[in-house]
Amino acid sequence: MRLKTQLEYISFHVKDINEKETGYSIYQDARLDVTDNLRGYARISLFRTDSYNSRLYTFENDLPGSLTNPALFWKGIRWYVLINYSPFTTFKISLKYSELFKPDESSLGSGYTEIPGSLDNKISLQIDFFY
Repeated sequence: MRLKTQLEYISFHVKDINEKETGYSIYQDARLDVTDNLRGYARISLFRTDSYNSRLYTFENDLPGSLTNPALFWKGIRWYVLINYSPFTTFKISLKYSELFKPDESSLGSGYTEIPGSLDNKISLQIDFFY
């Protein structure tokens, strides 16, 4: 098992209009190698910023070939669990569940991607065959 804690802080200042914003994020990562062919990852992030201008980006473990780098802003919690399982050298299954919760928001996103409510969750499954 491997654990990693990270704290990030940002200070954003626009001199011309005397605007100053701050933000922080703290997260806990865990990686568990159950066997040679079964590995799990998990993360929980707590964040708070003054606005989108002081957002923080974080890289996440994801399905093979995918990149997740969400912008964290306002106040909320983001967490995910990722499991990789390779029962054979020619076959791999990856499963990820992630969730973003912003308690002070009535909707997330905008336009066609707007989600009513304060919760955005996603489940992803990938099956790879190698030959």
